[in-house]
Amino acid sequence: MKKPRNSHKEENTSKTITIVVIIAFIVGVGGLIFFLTGATKADTAGVQIPSYAYATPELTQAYVTAVKLGDLFEHIPCYCGCDNMVMGATTLRHKHLRNCFIRDDGSFEPHAAGCNTCVDIANQAYDMYKNNYKPIDIRNAIDQRYSTGQYPPPTKTPMPPV
Repeated sequence: MKKPRNSHKEENTSKTITIVVIIAFIVGVGGLIFFLTGATKADTAGVQIPSYAYATPELTQAYVTAVKLGDLFEHIPCYCGCDNMVMGATTLRHKHLRNCFIRDDGSFEPHAAGCNTCVDIANQAYDMYKNNYKPIDIRNAIDQRYSTGQYPPPTKTPMPPV
């Protein structure tokens, strides 16, 4: 005589395996996306930045750098036209690159999150800084790259000390 199959038990086991596979897939895809976007705690190194600053790895790096190297950014001009740019009901009156990321009162400025020029300048400054360039050399390189006539005039930013 044949033993009756325990189809209920087999069905539950099959459902459990399916659920585990689906969860593993979701966690794996989520981890891959998290890894590929570069939005990890290591990238921010404990620096608190606004959620919109995680849109791309370049933007995240730029905001983190603005927090960490604010003194340097106060001697780097911006070439996006933000010294007299109308944004909604306000007019930006930025004095230097730091203002594109952080306002004078210390709150975050969302302007740079939508401005490739600000992000590019910030990341060029960061790359040069981590390669031990002096602030004056960073400033001169940025001025040379962006004062070609393809960008608006720079903010009126003081030169770094020599």
